[in-house]
Amino acid sequence: MNMLPQGDWHPRIDGAVYWSMGWQHQSWDSVFSRQLSKYHGNITAENTIRDIVSIIQSGDTHCAVYDLNQNYMYVAHARKDGGSGPPRAFDRPFIRLNMKKLFGESKPNE
Repeated sequence: MNMLPQGDWHPRIDGAVYWSMGWQHQSWDSVFSRQLSKYHGNITAENTIRDIVSIIQSGDTHCAVYDLNQNYMYVAHARKDGGSGPPRAFDRPFIRLNMKKLFGESKPNE
């Protein structure tokens, strides 16, 4: 079985591995590859939130972006029923979490 994707809608991007909603979503995958190629070599958490996930519209319920160099996680969640603001996570404000501080918390006393 050949697991390497081959298709003009899923071009290879040097030094990158990416996976979309699935091989059968060619139109979605082509937008994803276009946005990744546009920022290739300069992908940051900020432009991922602003110009990649918001354009490809990925993360309806939960959207997370990880900056492994700075140890930050950016996360947004969908609007609750009856809430205000945009309904989908990728359109909502992201919260920045300092993962070094979170994982550096002392163990609680038992």
